[in-house]
Amino acid sequence: MRERGGAAWNVHVLISLFFFVICCSIPTLSVNPTLYRERVRGMVVHTYDSYMTYAFPKDELRPLSCTGADTLGGYSLTLIDSLDTLAVVYNCTEFFKMATYVSDNISFDIDLCVSVFETNIRILGGLLSAHYIATTSSICPPNEKYPYDGGLLRLAVDVANRLTPAFDTVTRMPYGTVNLRYGVPKDEVTVTAAAGVGTFIMEFGYLSHLTGDHRYYELAYNATAALHGRRGKKGLVGTHIDIQSGKWAGPITGVGSYVDSYIEYLLKGYVMFGDQRLFECFCDIYNTSLLNFYDPITGWYGEKGAKAMLPEFGSLAAFWPGMQVLAGDVGMASFSQHQIFAQTWRKYGCIPEKINWKQNTIRQDGYSLRPEVAESLFYLYRATKDPVWREYGSEMVDSLEANMRTECGYASIKHVSKMEVWDHMESFFLSETLKYLYLLFEEDDHFLFENNVVFNTEAHPLPVLSSRAGKRSAAGGDGALVLAECPSSTCTSLLSIMTTLFFCPHTGADVLHTAPWRADGWDQELPDEAAAAETGSADPPDGLITTQTLVAEVDLLGHIRRALTEVWEGMQNEARVGPTSPEGSDYGSW
Repeated sequence: MRERGGAAWNVHVLISLFFFVICCSIPTLSVNPTLYRERVRGMVVHTYDSYMTYAFPKDELRPLSCTGADTLGGYSLTLIDSLDTLAVVYNCTEFFKMATYVSDNISFDIDLCVSVFETNIRILGGLLSAHYIATTSSICPPNEKYPYDGGLLRLAVDVANRLTPAFDTVTRMPYGTVNLRYGVPKDEVTVTAAAGVGTFIMEFGYLSHLTGDHRYYELAYNATAALHGRRGKKGLVGTHIDIQSGKWAGPITGVGSYVDSYIEYLLKGYVMFGDQRLFECFCDIYNTSLLNFYDPITGWYGEKGAKAMLPEFGSLAAFWPGMQVLAGDVGMASFSQHQIFAQTWRKYGCIPEKINWKQNTIRQDGYSLRPEVAESLFYLYRATKDPVWREYGSEMVDSLEANMRTECGYASIKHVSKMEVWDHMESFFLSETLKYLYLLFEEDDHFLFENNVVFNTEAHPLPVLSSRAGKRSAAGGDGALVLAECPSSTCTSLLSIMTTLFFCPHTGADVLHTAPWRADGWDQELPDEAAAAETGSADPPDGLITTQTLVAEVDLLGHIRRALTEVWEGMQNEARVGPTSPEGSDYGSW
């Protein structure tokens, strides 16, 4: 772990104090969660029925022409990707029926080149999640008409074995494409995305757990470690890397597209398996990302080019506040999510692929029904129970229904300014977007909140396997979230909890009394609520600071703004000094 430097420490403290003051002025609203939950359930039914009627067994639905198309492998991608969604909305009969169909009819013995990354998160993740649900009787009781015999796991092993040849490289980082029958093509390019290297630990690790074959976990971990070990001198990773030479292949870096799920899986891999090495890697990259990509005055995240910071925000980066909730920085997540939603979704009715947040203009047009905004709303609501997140979610539902619903599904947006639709619906709309929206309006007794699960980057719930994970889950077990906490950003995390207390005082205690996932806190138990009721007190676990230990001046806002500006300008000037490119790269100061 790196030692925290003076500048980094100061800016973390100042950012959090800024949130502490400014976020309190945002009003909270309320919606009817039952009404919107049933509306989203209806959207799931409309989407699924349309796919099965007009597109199945093709991969994806074409919602304007009411046809289907094979886009990934020709093995009913949308069906496999959305099996667990059927169970989430309590359609267990259809879940077991289609699980039986997939087990008996789908084959991956195909002479076809596919994306290793997409096949892993959508197909392997979908099969493993559905297997977990099918074998957990408290989720979906066994179905006598469609008995489950483990066929999804057998398919998952087959898929994983067809992906593993991609990892046979000198660096241990995988190729981006593999032929499902013959392995890596001879002319396959050696450049792949960072996310395409570091997004395997959850699926491969769970497969190792189920089969006893540790080779899968080792392949995923070695690839992640190889990528992380090639960070630049400022601790950042680029968007693309040559997996044979180990050299970076582009000048851009950030927390959005091509990098996002690599960072996400460092944290979720730790949550799922308790591997401390992953947590240390996450803390390194998380703190470095805050210092390099975050604008604390506006709440936006940018990208870093060869020579300067780019004030551009890609829609994929909207996952970041949700991940911050799992990292314990609820206050920072809240502030950024308000900015993302209020300034973008409310203006356009969706999140364009990329915007310039300084000029407030669209840099890359279109909206592909992406789930990241709904994902972050879900995590923030589960952590805080603040009704404002459901209010935002209701606006998202209203916009999807008004602008994107068609006779046979939901259509992507081609031109945001005109709300012009085009004939395309990704499988993740049913797998992720609608799932997160449905769970946003669900009550605490939903089975996912009563089981210890964590979502992969395609929103497939997988069980937390660490014996030290306790009773609470990354999906909100017992009605709240477990928060991880990086030792090098303890003050940020604690002050973020303070922000939550003031930002939503009626539910802040849910976050305050959640034992953090951290190196010295795995075995801490939550306070006994019954005993607390008798004694009149419920002390949080040792090491968690409460409001009584922090004192704030009333007139902080002006001082914090000025101090933030001074520190931030100093950091930006420091970042421009001297060549600090990664070894073997000609790119930039990152």
